Amino acid sequence: GQPTAKRYRVALHFAELRQVAAGECVFDIQIQGQTVLKDFDPVAAAGGVNRAVIREFAEIQADRALDIRFISRANPTTKPPILSAVEVMLDD
Repeated sequence: GQPTAKRYRVALHFAELRQVAAGECVFDIQIQGQTVLKDFDPVAAAGGVNRAVIREFAEIQADRALDIRFISRANPTTKPPILSAVEVMLDD
């Protein structure tokens, strides 16, 4: 039969370990095709490099697959995003 979609909480963990200044790695986060956070800057959010920052999103509907995308600005100096960890928890 068809799998039933469930609701999840998704926590994305970031820690910028490169020498990247605030504003050099800015991107939108999409989960399941929906933009859940625009213009996220992990360095600015964490208060500098080598510091962890977590962004958590609730009520994410998924059945078999979880689609997480980072959409960077079309800027040649923009650094690509680095994801350190993903936590997926059933949202009861």
